[in-house]
Amino acid sequence: MYLKLFLSHLSKLNQFLSKFDYGQKMTYTALMGWKVVLNNRSAKSYTKLPESIKDIFDTLVCEIMEIGPVRGNWKHYSKLSPIKHHCHLTPSKRKPTYVACWEVIDKEHKRVEVYYVGTHEKAPY
Repeated sequence: MYLKLFLSHLSKLNQFLSKFDYGQKMTYTALMGWKVVLNNRSAKSYTKLPESIKDIFDTLVCEIMEIGPVRGNWKHYSKLSPIKHHCHLTPSKRKPTYVACWEVIDKEHKRVEVYYVGTHEKAPY
């Protein structure tokens, strides 16, 4: 069930990303789930990621949309504050290490903003 749901969301996410205009924020919403927004900086850096990292990030975004922003099932996930989270997107021994950082913008309306995706060295935490 989750695999079928994940694949359908991944397909929709890829269709959305192909239509992205840098003048707007990237937004994707799951039915009855969380709304995930990538700010301009993270949307631009997303396009520069290697394909394997994009796939991992897409999986993370799908899980955030379906289950919520607390992703304790991911290795190297941690809460940076009550509303900010981060997660490594690569295995610990792989260099460079890629990370994603997101924060809950509106818990009542289930809105999350990804404010950074890229290498560990430039992460804003």
